Amino acid sequence: MKLDAPVRLHALTVLILLGFAMTADAQATLTGTATYRERMALPNNALFEATLENAARADATAEILGRARIEGPPAPPIKFSIAYDPARVTPQGRYAVRARITVDGKPMFVSDTHTPAFGAQAKPVELLLRRPASALQNLPASFVGDLPCADCTALRHHLILDSEGGYILSRTYVGKSDKPVRESGLWTSADGRIELARGSERTFLEIRDQNTLRFLDKQGQPIASQHNYEIKRTGTFEPLPSNPLLENIYWKLTRLGNTPAIVFDNQPESHFLLQSDKRRVAGSGSCNRFTGAYELDGEGIRFSGIARTLMACPQGHDQEQKFHDVLGAAKRWRITGKNLELLDDFGAVIATFERRVMR
Repeated sequence: MKLDAPVRLHALTVLILLGFAMTADAQATLTGTATYRERMALPNNALFEATLENAARADATAEILGRARIEGPPAPPIKFSIAYDPARVTPQGRYAVRARITVDGKPMFVSDTHTPAFGAQAKPVELLLRRPASALQNLPASFVGDLPCADCTALRHHLILDSEGGYILSRTYVGKSDKPVRESGLWTSADGRIELARGSERTFLEIRDQNTLRFLDKQGQPIASQHNYEIKRTGTFEPLPSNPLLENIYWKLTRLGNTPAIVFDNQPESHFLLQSDKRRVAGSGSCNRFTGAYELDGEGIRFSGIARTLMACPQGHDQEQKFHDVLGAAKRWRITGKNLELLDDFGAVIATFERRVMR
């Protein structure tokens, strides 16, 4: 049947209105309030954000189903509404609500507990926000705890943080293997969280308080899960049996014997990195890159098979040659604070390095 133009226009209008109605019907709203215990007013440039998240997979970043933003939020309790698509809510999901108040991008108050989004009764969610913990104190310190494991009883963590910015992390797959897997690197602290840096890899933890750290996801965001992701400070410092803070660290050359090392214009700084997974050393002498093998025996160290490129650089050849002579003569190593010293057969310090974070 052929419709004339006015009838077709009317039919199209009805369909569009029905489409809007279906879209509106497909939306649901989760409401809640957020408050904090401190008696203080928020600055005018504060930003409140609340998210509805699905963290069905503990090893993946939580999926954001909806978000509410309030610029210049009022005094608590702060009322919020999060619009979401109910079709995305399934029985297999684990849904939680999180909120934070930031000022110039830095967290001022955060929700630090798992708050289920959908309880037995339909009622507004209530969130208690807390101030993020500041920098850790009383270092060195060790933290231990059992985290979820997909194919073992528990993934036991033992984290050591020293006062000079170095860390050692040991993981044991309980019920699967008694041999711990260790890594080491540098750690920094800012905005209530800790960042562990091992080469280009990053691991993030939230500072819940001076005795509690909680692992975050790969983007440094909270993991929405009812499982335990916390590790606790031990009553006494518990060092690991050995000190692997030598490996997987970027070591910048600072002195050759008693002579300060020079960083030449438009050339890389002299450095090396011991790659524990390959037992390989790699670095630069300030002009040419080099690679080779190394062996460790307690405080003993040996470099072998060093090969380097043959580039012609305007400066630094003498320093580069002395650097390689040091690698050949090194017999022992010693770490003091942020510095690594290489020693010869007679116990004399032949080179000094400073550890840096790789970016």
